[in-house]
Amino acid sequence: MPNLRFLNMSANGMAFDPETGESYQMNGSAQFILQSLQKGLDSQEIASALSLKFNIPFEKAHTDVLEFQVQLEMMAKAA
Repeated sequence: MPNLRFLNMSANGMAFDPETGESYQMNGSAQFILQSLQKGLDSQEIASALSLKFNIPFEKAHTDVLEFQVQLEMMAKAA
């Protein structure tokens, strides 16, 4: 997984990695997940909060969190 401390996020959902120069557009749930990961929350904690914030079932939220983490790992390997 990339070093999340270095990802900068704007209010409009753009994330920028100053180490690689890559930028990414994220939706609201992805922003929430990234910010939660940066705070050090685990996938269960993030899924619980995501479920409440976006009014979705916990299982769906947890799947979304795990898939987001996989995407981060794939991006880190590609960089």
